Amino acid sequence: MKNSSQSQPDHLNRRDFLTASGLATISAAALTPSAATAQPSSAEGTGLESALKKALESAKDAQPNASPVAGAAVVTSDGALDLSPAKWLWYPGDRTLPNTFVLFRRILQLNAKPKKATGWIIGESRYQLEVNGRRVQWGPAPNDPRWPEVDHMDLTESLTSGENVIGATVLYFGQGDATCPMSRAGFIFKLEIEHADGRLETVVSDNSWRCHLSQAWKPGQHRMFFMQALQEEFDGRLHPHGWNEKGFAENDDWLEPSYPPCAANLPIFADPTNEVMNWIHGPKKFVYGAEARSKFELRPRIIPMMRETWVSAAPLVEQHRIKWKRPIAEYFAMRPAKAYEAEVTQAAQPAGNNVWRLDLDPERGTTLTFALPEQSVGWPGITIEAPAGTTLEMMTLDGHQVGGPALLNTHYHKWARFTCREGVNHFRRFDFDCFRWLQVHLHPGRGTVVVSNPGILKREYPWPHEPRVITSDPVVQRVFDAATNTMRNAAQETFVDGMARERNQYAGGPSQCRHAIHTLAGENRQVARFLRSYSQGNTAEGYFMDAWPSHDRITRLGQRVLEATHCGAILDPGVRFALDCWEYYLYTGDLAPLREPYPRLLRQVKYLRGKMNPDGLLPVDQDDYGFPIVYVGFSGCFPDQRNRQCPFNLFWATMLSRAMAPMCRAFGDAKLADEIEQLGARVLKATVARFWSREHGAFVDNLPWWREDGGVHFSEITLGISVEYDQCPGGAIERSVELLATKPKNVGIDNSTEPVAWGWWALAKGGRPDVVVKELREVYGTMNSVRLNNSIEEFYGGSKKPDTPNNWSHICCAPIYVAVMSLAGIRLLEPAFKRYEIRPQLADLPDLALTVHTPHGPISFSCKGTLGTRTITLTLPPNAAGELVVHPDESLNLKALGKGRFALPAGQTVNIELKHT
Repeated sequence: MKNSSQSQPDHLNRRDFLTASGLATISAAALTPSAATAQPSSAEGTGLESALKKALESAKDAQPNASPVAGAAVVTSDGALDLSPAKWLWYPGDRTLPNTFVLFRRILQLNAKPKKATGWIIGESRYQLEVNGRRVQWGPAPNDPRWPEVDHMDLTESLTSGENVIGATVLYFGQGDATCPMSRAGFIFKLEIEHADGRLETVVSDNSWRCHLSQAWKPGQHRMFFMQALQEEFDGRLHPHGWNEKGFAENDDWLEPSYPPCAANLPIFADPTNEVMNWIHGPKKFVYGAEARSKFELRPRIIPMMRETWVSAAPLVEQHRIKWKRPIAEYFAMRPAKAYEAEVTQAAQPAGNNVWRLDLDPERGTTLTFALPEQSVGWPGITIEAPAGTTLEMMTLDGHQVGGPALLNTHYHKWARFTCREGVNHFRRFDFDCFRWLQVHLHPGRGTVVVSNPGILKREYPWPHEPRVITSDPVVQRVFDAATNTMRNAAQETFVDGMARERNQYAGGPSQCRHAIHTLAGENRQVARFLRSYSQGNTAEGYFMDAWPSHDRITRLGQRVLEATHCGAILDPGVRFALDCWEYYLYTGDLAPLREPYPRLLRQVKYLRGKMNPDGLLPVDQDDYGFPIVYVGFSGCFPDQRNRQCPFNLFWATMLSRAMAPMCRAFGDAKLADEIEQLGARVLKATVARFWSREHGAFVDNLPWWREDGGVHFSEITLGISVEYDQCPGGAIERSVELLATKPKNVGIDNSTEPVAWGWWALAKGGRPDVVVKELREVYGTMNSVRLNNSIEEFYGGSKKPDTPNNWSHICCAPIYVAVMSLAGIRLLEPAFKRYEIRPQLADLPDLALTVHTPHGPISFSCKGTLGTRTITLTLPPNAAGELVVHPDESLNLKALGKGRFALPAGQTVNIELKHT
């Protein structure tokens, strides 16, 4: 990514406005992009239609930069990738069954170890790359099949002098998955080798490769459940062991691959062949302005590959013998009740470090249950030495209580089955999972088994900085740690809502993790990829698939059209996605990643504007939009669908005025910006007219029908966003803050942990950080998931029990970014932290330390002591103007900017004594 301080404007010249999702007020000097980033308005560029046309024409002009590791391909001026002369490969035949695995093998002779060997690879739907028997990487990232990102690879350290074997295991889902909406089967590879003498050699996927249709993974395997495509079953006796190593002798089962008629600059999804299983046709042409372009293209991956680290699961905490009353296969297929009886046993005895030995029981199965140190994302695995034909199921689970169910197959059928060959077997699931508990069920049998090294090949995003928020308060620290681990689990190649369950990427709530990613991790590429990949779920009508890239909403589309479900694409995440996009610019000063989402956001504005009622508000009834629906929050917050109209329109007004209008100005569409800004003002005025109660001093969700309901009803979300975005008439926030602090029974609380930041931001803004700290201790600090799994669960209240379908590592990482934005009070005032403020409010926390990473350098914050004796130590970045905001009675040896506001010295470390803050 470009350094925003070098590539973006210092000033924007429009007006003061509040940034979205908790960012601070931006000065009037902060709204005019320079010519380097803005697109000048054309003479005819007035109104939404012409702006949309222009935005479509320029949408590809600036794609986020690919990783600098890659090579051996041509990246075109519009960001597409051409892998010629490589060819797409697949196994010869005229159909591919779901969950088919194909092994691709290529021998490479080298006279010496290469100086450099880099290139590109993708296998649809998933691939695992190995060189000389050693795992290199797994991919690709979840993608829209029209614009998949090709992974970069660096094989410099993997290749040696002499014979090398490049092996790729490619899995084709053949059916929808939460990480794959649809796809075609194919594999393409291009590697450029630089030798020590300067010679260049190119290795590509072509007729020099051979492929094998795996029977160890039987083609046609069924899905795990609705959201995961692969229910893995692997028979080690049928696998060509050593196929990816030197000296392997290919037999007649290794064939020359077929060559799908798809160009090397297009995704395999563009293959025009009428494939029997899905009948996907090749790309049609459509128009970006006057220029016809292909709808599909390959793109370079713009984020680094995930970091993989082996973590052992220890100790062995539970063992059972299982007497089966129903056939084992029937149980794992259907899970009928009363299928088995369990007895605690000590059959497995220690036989070394992380090694156990046991004798199989010919009449009963055996379970061994292990625990990871914390809930993590990755590939569960185990080593087992056993007689040929020994069969086991490997199961995973979020939360488990020792003494609970003997089998961990309690929800979502999260098991994989492995059959041993004679001797030592290393089993690891092909697809990743999110879990803390790992269990092996060994089928009845005869002979001795040695089980060793159970654990997880953990995957995590390689952030430039490890996010750390530190306090000596042990309960609050536990919450901060759990929030950090939850973010690590949920924010990977996509921002997901529950990695242990559906793995869908969402905007709005789940994407709030970007606050912590920008500030605490110092990472922008990950957020840029989210903006690009999520925006690709924009429909021709204008609304966004709220979960994308995923097959979930594609499946629900047909169900909704037939009135077989109430659930369709949820509109409010798309509305809030505009805030995600604009805040990226505010954090980084970089407009380039917004160019692709921008026309899609304009299309959404056009769509929603056309749905407005005569009273100036958007409706929320299920039948008002067709397939899409309005959700906003769970029923605990909104007992009636019509109660969602107030917060939905507050979000809509915010999106228009504080995201879309400044974004339009940034892209040079000034007249459209004014039009959208005025529309936002009208929406807010109409919302105030319908839902603001002078009597109660707050927005009342059911104000027009409160008598019918028997009383007024508030909600945590409505109160929070109206305070945070300054939507309360005359700045009257006191009553809203009081309601959030006291939470009387008529304040609806969303029972999900995901949206908690709205209320916390509002409380801190209203001078009640004590309530935030209290909830960190008493609500989040007591959660089972926080105490046991070092993660934050999906639902509010901490009462969720182990061995249930509850998601124990969901998406909520609000404790750490609220610590940054509301407790330390570090918020930007101008894009890219050119100007920022620090407004510390620790309540009764004894101390707080954290570092915020900005384009100008880190802001190091440390505060110690109690009210009246606090010391704050700040290390400040150069070339950025910081301001300290404290109690009006503070007298400090700093330049005063106003009552309680002082200038901070750029590029220095300062120690400040506070007596009233």
